[in-house]
Amino acid sequence: MKYVIFLYFIFLLNSIHAENNLSSTTTAYSINDVISNPTKDIELAFSPDNFTGSYAQGIAYNPTFQYYYAYRNIGSKGNNFEVFDINGKSVQSTIFSQQVDNIWYNNFLNKIEAYYRNDNDELFIVSYKFDNKGLLINETPKLELSNILIAEPTSTLGYNAIDNIYYYASVNKNPVKLEELNAIDATDFGHANLPLPLSVNTSDLNQPTLLYTNIKNAEYALYNNKTYSLYLYDYEGNLQKTITLPSSASTSSSKYKNICIVNKHFFVFDGIKCKWYGYKIVN
Repeated sequence: MKYVIFLYFIFLLNSIHAENNLSSTTTAYSINDVISNPTKDIELAFSPDNFTGSYAQGIAYNPTFQYYYAYRNIGSKGNNFEVFDINGKSVQSTIFSQQVDNIWYNNFLNKIEAYYRNDNDELFIVSYKFDNKGLLINETPKLELSNILIAEPTSTLGYNAIDNIYYYASVNKNPVKLEELNAIDATDFGHANLPLPLSVNTSDLNQPTLLYTNIKNAEYALYNNKTYSLYLYDYEGNLQKTITLPSSASTSSSKYKNICIVNKHFFVFDGIKCKWYGYKIVN
């Protein structure tokens, strides 16, 4: 009887592991397909309005509809969400009242997720619905997780689509400290140190963003504003590859230093022109 109970316990552990790691609909890219010197091949331009210079932080990509979901903070009016097709054409523009700090596509839940923080530096994760055509439904977002406390309150929270985990990092320290949270209940999942290459200072990095790449054995990335270099690290914090982008990918000349990686592209946001510029980094 004890042996049967033991086997059942092992079965439960494996089931939990499968739920958290093996039900992803996203396939990791190969590091062999990384483009070392990428060029710009797509632009996502927000519709013209009176909000020029607005703050943007991330893009979500839905592979089912092949849509990009981009947002920008427009102050007291909330957030302007704009949906673009695979070629960068705008197909929807809508406004939500809730201001958020980052956005991603949760492929486990098949939802667009975002997070915001309150005055006590607690994080709240919300989700947005889309219709059968992939367009956002303008209703109050659903609260998924609440009152999350992290060690670095000013860090940007991101999402790892393969392992179904949230992550953040302290990028003002060398080595950069990566922290991961289970996306099911926001409990601790893992951590790693990412040492910077020689002669690189933390002040050279885009603050405060650590990026998830979806590249196997090079899952996380840091961006050097001065040399336009994208450093790719594995889960253990080993530097695996460096991508050199053209000078047009500079964030220092833009009003806001906003970057993200989604759908094989490294994106830079120009706060003056209200555009995301995409550079393909994976074939």
